[in-house]
Amino acid sequence: MKIHFGLLLFGGFLIAGCNPLRRIDMKNTTGDSVQIIWTLNEDSLSNNPFMLSNSKELKFTLQAPKTARINMSFGPGSWTPTEVQKLVNRLQSLEIISASQRIRSTRFRS
Repeated sequence: MKIHFGLLLFGGFLIAGCNPLRRIDMKNTTGDSVQIIWTLNEDSLSNNPFMLSNSKELKFTLQAPKTARINMSFGPGSWTPTEVQKLVNRLQSLEIISASQRIRSTRFRS
């Protein structure tokens, strides 16, 4: 009985381990603090793809070297063009702010 349970458990891990995770990794390679702000469209708040907050803005502060990297996971699957477009259509803007620069992109709708 233990052998069957062990094989079943191993098989479950094997099957679950084959699915890659959809991730967005944000990394700060500078020596300065960097802030990344994802702003969602108003109509996307109820279907927030980030599932981190009900807020319209998600702010991440990457302080090198303490918190130089943030990894966001969107569950198992792969980033197909359709999945990327769904995520991008929910964004109003993406802003990266450092001590020396401010980059803001608002062209997401096709």
